[in-house]
Amino acid sequence: MKVSFSNIEIREICEDKEKAMLKIGLKASIQLQNRLADMFSAKSPLELIVGRPAPIDKKSLTYKVDLHDGLAILFLPNNLTIPKLQDGSVDWSNITRIKIQEITQL
Repeated sequence: MKVSFSNIEIREICEDKEKAMLKIGLKASIQLQNRLADMFSAKSPLELIVGRPAPIDKKSLTYKVDLHDGLAILFLPNNLTIPKLQDGSVDWSNITRIKIQEITQL
């Protein structure tokens, strides 16, 4: 997938291991790097396996991937047109671009 970031702070945490360690701790920062590698190599969010990936709820545009100690990466689809299923929910199998919104406690 193509991955972008909602703001500079999120981008720096995702790209700078030292900043990630200071912000979210050692174990979570290691998992963050691993989950990001998974995201870059996946074709869609449905190819993600580790971190209990799932939409926040059926109608939500927000998808989550768990990190250490209750932290999670939250992201949104970033395709120009968001593919939808007949029930109106996001067709995550056809999402090829995402935007990481935040890393937060869930």
